[in-house]
Amino acid sequence: MNGYSGDTAMADCSQLLNTGLGLLHQACELDRANNYREAIRIYSLALEAFLSVLKMEKNERIKAQLKDKVFEYMNRAEQLKSIVAAPHRVQEGFLVLGKVSILNHT
Repeated sequence: MNGYSGDTAMADCSQLLNTGLGLLHQACELDRANNYREAIRIYSLALEAFLSVLKMEKNERIKAQLKDKVFEYMNRAEQLKSIVAAPHRVQEGFLVLGKVSILNHT
């Protein structure tokens, strides 16, 4: 085993982490712009990258932080899936989005 394999794995891990962070930034922007379907897709790609990093990362502190972020953004993607899947309807002056009602000010 040569000394380069560890360096290559570290570079791969770093590159995947940077890719995941870039995708995460893009997903958050789409989320803020209410482009939920595309945000879900990009969150999923970011999470795939982060899960690959978790398999390679040796530093337990970094792994713990990354697991927290994976959990946080996985939950957000699930919330967005619920929003996208919820039927939207207007009922007696209220806009009903799944279980959330918003007063209709018309």
